[in-house]
Amino acid sequence: MKKTLFIFLSLFIFQNSMAQVGVNTENPQTILDVRGDMTVRNKIYVGGNDNLLGNHGKKGQVLVSQGPNKPPMWKTLNIPNYKENEFYMIFTDAFIDNVGLSFDSNEAIGGSPLYNLNEDRSNAKFAKWKDIAGLNKDFFIYNSDNKVYITYEAVVQISGSGSGSVDYACGVFVDNKLQGVRVETMKQALNASNAFQTFLMVIIAEDLTDGKHTTKVSCARIRNNNYTGNFSIGKAIQSNINNFVAQSSLKIEVYEVPENFIPVVD
Repeated sequence: MKKTLFIFLSLFIFQNSMAQVGVNTENPQTILDVRGDMTVRNKIYVGGNDNLLGNHGKKGQVLVSQGPNKPPMWKTLNIPNYKENEFYMIFTDAFIDNVGLSFDSNEAIGGSPLYNLNEDRSNAKFAKWKDIAGLNKDFFIYNSDNKVYITYEAVVQISGSGSGSVDYACGVFVDNKLQGVRVETMKQALNASNAFQTFLMVIIAEDLTDGKHTTKVSCARIRNNNYTGNFSIGKAIQSNINNFVAQSSLKIEVYEVPENFIPVVD
């Protein structure tokens, strides 16, 4: 009789040890299902087994899920401290293009056009401008209180020899709206040939709307000054340089005032 009672109690304990336990619920969905608040006064151990207690984490760490059928783990999150109303870099990337642009002498637009902020790329004054297709790039804005720095650099070249120059311009558009333009002159020295030089421009776009935006770099040959040869931007047209040397580069840096910040005490 004692042996029978022992077996019965053992089976009862084993069966209950495998059962699901619910607190404030009659239908627990897991081994322990707590419907309500829970207070832990000491440590929480994770990743243990029958022989090891597991890891209770360190100060400042948080529990992070590793996905189905894996135990959670303690992780240290590197969350920066933001100062209120200050700008922080949110995004940066750089791109290159070695296809570039070339212009014949008859592609000069002539005149002395003036340019204004937010002029549309479809404006007639940009009709003969050419886009550098490899630099049409997307970026995202998350807060409308922002500054976007866009840097464009390339090598320009003229072919032939003899004194003369070409006036040209390059502009940066965001969503087809002009954000910055530079007008330069590429000069050929009297005794030189196939001259080249570096062109650099940095523009700042401010307070763009949140969401996706697209950059576009466009250039134009404006005037021929005692020169009728070919002219290029971001590509080699003579063998004294190559496309690697002449290639264009574009860098985008997005600075924003974070909407959610942790005050910093200096």
